[in-house]
Amino acid sequence: MNNLVALDLPQTQTFADAIKEAWNNEDAVFVIDPRLSQTEKQKLLERFRPHTLIRSTSKEHLKHPVPVMSGDALLVATSGTTGQPNGAIFTFKSLMASRDLVHARLNVDIKNDHFLACIPLAHVGGLGVVVRSILSNVKFTILESPKRALIESVEDANIVSLVYSVLDQVDTEMWKAIVLGAMKTPDSLGPNIFTTYGLTETFGGVVYNNTPLEGVNVRIINGLIEIKSPSLLRSYRNNINGTIDEEGFDPKTKDGWFSTGDIGEFDANGKLRVLGRKDDSINTGGETFFPSVVENVIAQANIVKEIVISSVRDETYGERVVAVIVPFENKSVTLNDIKTLVASKLPSYMKPREIIEFESIPKTALGKIMRNEIKALIRSDPLTAQT
Repeated sequence: MNNLVALDLPQTQTFADAIKEAWNNEDAVFVIDPRLSQTEKQKLLERFRPHTLIRSTSKEHLKHPVPVMSGDALLVATSGTTGQPNGAIFTFKSLMASRDLVHARLNVDIKNDHFLACIPLAHVGGLGVVVRSILSNVKFTILESPKRALIESVEDANIVSLVYSVLDQVDTEMWKAIVLGAMKTPDSLGPNIFTTYGLTETFGGVVYNNTPLEGVNVRIINGLIEIKSPSLLRSYRNNINGTIDEEGFDPKTKDGWFSTGDIGEFDANGKLRVLGRKDDSINTGGETFFPSVVENVIAQANIVKEIVISSVRDETYGERVVAVIVPFENKSVTLNDIKTLVASKLPSYMKPREIIEFESIPKTALGKIMRNEIKALIRSDPLTAQT
């Protein structure tokens, strides 16, 4: 019988050792984010029903475990933005495919390269570094965080995965490759920096600098991005009314395509452009657009530190466009400044009708904007907006 082993461990080399031990026993691993509350951790344990829970100081066999299928290697919880998180199950075969795809694009030399894992390991952006390194027997080091002093303490590391918000923690010219876990236009970045697009279900980035990895296929169906990749999950381990089928639910089509839920398009050069989540679109006055289109225009003008375009319900327009900004220190920006800028580049219906200042933008551990939380904050708090 193949079991599921849950790891609730700090971000150290011990974490990697625990993965190796489980895999040597032909068990699958479920990584629990150590930053979660005990209540949240318990909910995940009840949802996915692992056999064993390993902590720094204990190893506990849990009640009512449900086994995994032979060949299963890893369970990763999705973000659960639409409700309860799903458990994406990956096989050893799909993880080795991910290793081959990524290492081919980065031209990895397994004898001489040294990977650095420093972003959260409960998510595929950080976890993928460790998994692919273990499977290829390439040298790697785990750090508890992407702080400059810690990164600089690892002298011979030459490949690292980061999020864009911490890119300034490294001297970019000193690295063979820097993989950014968020798709961003790479024009102003060096040739050794790779921006990526992917999901938990693809086991992280499968599109590098707007181009699919070799062996990965991408298509647009009714505006939605679909991906076919050997790195895709086997199935979801879903708990339905307390019952788990170890085979799970396969979200792929019969011929292996996975619908991402993201809206995208190919530009004139065949490069993939990701416009945003289908559910993130804003419909105002009968016109629909994606926040990223407006955000990019404002961000490129460098008039605010951070910008998120959101919306609130409006009796006249359906949705009223709101600009949520984090201003630069000692630099004020008015609604008129933003409206004028947007109007010079985009259709008038995309202009924000309100502006709200935040001290910081709510984000996940990997830097992903938490748009639902921003909308909730806008709805619940009195607006100090200019109209």
